[in-house]
Amino acid sequence: MSSSTTLPESIKQVIIHTGNILSLNGIIGKPSQNASEELVESIKITLNDGNNLENSLEKFVEVMRKNDDLLQKMSGVDRKDLKIGAKLFLNNENADAVNQALLNIFQALKTETIDNLIVSYNDIKTDNEESSSSFVLNKIKSIWNILENYTKENATNRIIHLGVADLDEEQFRDLYAWATVKPNIIQINLASCCVVPPTLQEFCNQNSIQLLTHSDPTEILPVSSIQNLFGDKNALKLFWAIRFQIHIKCRGVLTSKGYIVNLCDNILEE
Repeated sequence: MSSSTTLPESIKQVIIHTGNILSLNGIIGKPSQNASEELVESIKITLNDGNNLENSLEKFVEVMRKNDDLLQKMSGVDRKDLKIGAKLFLNNENADAVNQALLNIFQALKTETIDNLIVSYNDIKTDNEESSSSFVLNKIKSIWNILENYTKENATNRIIHLGVADLDEEQFRDLYAWATVKPNIIQINLASCCVVPPTLQEFCNQNSIQLLTHSDPTEILPVSSIQNLFGDKNALKLFWAIRFQIHIKCRGVLTSKGYIVNLCDNILEE
């Protein structure tokens, strides 16, 4: 496998479906491998197995693994016996990013509903921009407004439970008080918060909120990783990424896991 894939200048957007990475040898269970490294390795294998991009004249390409067993894994189990969870990684509050990511996940999994979706917003500051707690929270509220449209409270019932990652206690309480559809889940990265505040634990207990921990990096796919994948001359940036995990409910077995990633050329500046 080549160390990087050369992209023609014509390509301005790439959507990559890794499929079920549990079926890929060497991806799962590597010592000290974080989610970003796992994603990069999965993309490398997908690019090697998927479309030949080097001679493409298209502006938009979609890359999928040819030998993916995702739908096969799902077809043997009744949908009601599956629990589908997803985590949406964003560094912007663009409504197209949210809607595209959800459309792709529903289509890829051939499902009408997701049991839970957690949104992870990574604030990308420019040289002239200062970020604050309220600034970040307002970005998340914009994203939350869009996600609420997919819940049963808005009659679509496509997402059963909504959650959020990496808010501090004050931000989370503010979001909870403001939101029409209350978050059912909060994810905390123990790398940045060694001990969960007792007051947050109490608040979650009182409001039936799942308090979970995670070890995902702040940036799921940094620019340096994209350059390693496609060369340092490409202008692609992460528009959105979504990770899915599918469990068999009765046994608690993880049967499938994968990523869908949208990389765009300068779309965030438009």
